[in-house]
Amino acid sequence: MKNLSTILKASAVAMLFLVAVSLNAEEWAQQTTYDPTGTWDYEVETPDGNVTGEMIVALEEGEYSVTIKSDVYGDMTLEDITFEKNVMEGTISVEGQSMEMELKFDGDEMEGAVYTGEEELAITAERQKKN
Repeated sequence: MKNLSTILKASAVAMLFLVAVSLNAEEWAQQTTYDPTGTWDYEVETPDGNVTGEMIVALEEGEYSVTIKSDVYGDMTLEDITFEKNVMEGTISVEGQSMEMELKFDGDEMEGAVYTGEEELAITAERQKKN
């Protein structure tokens, strides 16, 4: 009977291990299959009114680049980009002021925040459809 109990415990531990490994593999597969590249129509809510424009996300040689086009501020580039679990983070310079950005991608939609130091400005975007 002791051997049967030991075998059952070992089997239970092995099954839990396999479940844990398969869940991590599924999460990893989802992370590696999502592609945020494309042109996004964005809107940032500011105290002085909303700012809109296009954000172009590209992937070249394993590195992301993001260009943010604005009629108000011109073309800006996101720097120090990280992308993990569908969240992209980086810094941007707006009129000489460094700001942090956090962008959470979900399919063809994105929401996030621009941190200006004292304020948190909401940003949303929708990926343009390919024609």
